[in-house]
Amino acid sequence: MEKPPKAIKLGVAYAYKGNNSEAIEAYLQALEKNPNHVPAIGNLANRYRDQGKLVEAIRMYQRYLDLRPISEVAYHNLGHTYRLLGLYEQAKYSYHTAIKLNPEYQFAYGNLALNYLYQGDTERATEYLDKLMQVDSNRLGSLVGAASLALVYDPERAQDYVERIISVPNYDPRVDVSVPVIQGYLLMARNDSTQAKAVLSEQRAIMEEAIAEGNENAGARLRVAEIYGLLGDQDNCILWLEKAEEAGYLNYKWLELYPLYNNVREDPRFQAILQRMKDKVVPMREQVLAMELKG
Repeated sequence: MEKPPKAIKLGVAYAYKGNNSEAIEAYLQALEKNPNHVPAIGNLANRYRDQGKLVEAIRMYQRYLDLRPISEVAYHNLGHTYRLLGLYEQAKYSYHTAIKLNPEYQFAYGNLALNYLYQGDTERATEYLDKLMQVDSNRLGSLVGAASLALVYDPERAQDYVERIISVPNYDPRVDVSVPVIQGYLLMARNDSTQAKAVLSEQRAIMEEAIAEGNENAGARLRVAEIYGLLGDQDNCILWLEKAEEAGYLNYKWLELYPLYNNVREDPRFQAILQRMKDKVVPMREQVLAMELKG
């Protein structure tokens, strides 16, 4: 088996630490030497998506599929980007294609459930969440995704997933960073504010340490925003949401649905953040649709 180029390995290392800018530079260097290096194209697409550069991400995923048309991973990631653009039918097609290529590909089931949830179809969302559990009920990644999704419309189911996650021997809140935040929300809902504050404060320290060490991911900033929101600190919640936005976060639909933002939902600053995200997404959506019309 051919060893990956040094630039690819460097890019993966940067991406693991959340340093998207350096990761992108490394992947571009790899593509200068080999423009058709498929792993570099796929990894570059992922980093573009995480930075909110959705048109560039779509181009890279399509370039990947031109070179390797039978890839459930690429179709899944393409679907994820379509969903961020609000192109839910295109996302649905991509997720179903990923499942057709590999019926055991668990991530497609979870994201297809989320896609249906975005369309307001909780019945189909539940159907695909159940299918996710049938395909893969023990892997941490599947359980974490299921817990987040279930929290939107079925907190009891989310509680069950969180309990299962915490019992897994290799569970690590430094890796599965959303779990303690969901746990804190559920504790708050049960009026166990003391334990909730302890869990949330500990996780906030973990996330702020990661950010201080160079993690550029919008998701890390989003977790901090969620924690401040649950702790009743609206100003810091808004501040960290703005930091997530600056890091490329554009998933306004999730912010509209996710109950962890209930404490700031009516805040005009929160509504302004949502509107700015929508204003960024709309022209990218139109550009992608125009690209597809051209073929």
